[in-house]
Amino acid sequence: LLRVMQAARETHAGTVFDPVAVKSRLNQAAAAGQAHCVLPAPFDLRKTDAAQTIITWCQQEGLRTEWSLRPAPEAHGEAAYDLVISWRPEAANP
Repeated sequence: LLRVMQAARETHAGTVFDPVAVKSRLNQAAAAGQAHCVLPAPFDLRKTDAAQTIITWCQQEGLRTEWSLRPAPEAHGEAAYDLVISWRPEAANP
């Protein structure tokens, strides 16, 4: 069951962190005047290949990334981590 679960997470992460879709979302956010873009995930995708690939690309492009915890909606649910990608220089942050 753990292998099946991880395979499903990898598949889902491939959609959430698809490089073409992510680049499009970043461009849309920047064009709207935003300094960051949030990629929401329905559950924890931090340890997937697709997440690591997009984080590596962001670092190469000079973008900052951080995982933002979103608590589980119910007592036995799993917390999710959204990936936040930002491009404002740190010194400019209030």
